[in-house]
Amino acid sequence: MAARDDLAILKAARTGVADAQLAIGTRYYLGNGSLPQSTETAFYWLERAARQGLTEAWTMIGRAVPYDLVRSTMSRPYEAVEWYERAFDSGVLEAGIVFSRLVLENSSHFGHKAKDKAVNVLKQLAERNNHEAQWLLAKHLAQLEDDQHHGAGEC
Repeated sequence: MAARDDLAILKAARTGVADAQLAIGTRYYLGNGSLPQSTETAFYWLERAARQGLTEAWTMIGRAVPYDLVRSTMSRPYEAVEWYERAFDSGVLEAGIVFSRLVLENSSHFGHKAKDKAVNVLKQLAERNNHEAQWLLAKHLAQLEDDQHHGAGEC
């Protein structure tokens, strides 16, 4: 059972207090206080705080919430792109992978500018010897080449 201070913060979070949403999200992420560690519940609260403009919330999302959790918990995971893009742009490099995957795997929801940025992020990370970025970039380029070959064969 949650401790009294956790309950007070949770109550404030439920009423829409952004700082409380950040605090409860952080507590769930770390398993602090009487709350169990739960990245999924942390993401729920951090995302609400991020929607209200709290920099710390989207920074923590970019650092702590993996791609698979976003895909499995959100009905429209592409809506989380904003948090990962902001986190990456502010120096949270690990957010770049999730940003790029969300954009490139949901490309129908994004324009050329976002897609180009996602590819450029992968290139930046690949140059830093990030193996996941190298793999994702190679996969993306192979898909583009495959699409070009299939498109050329249909003319």
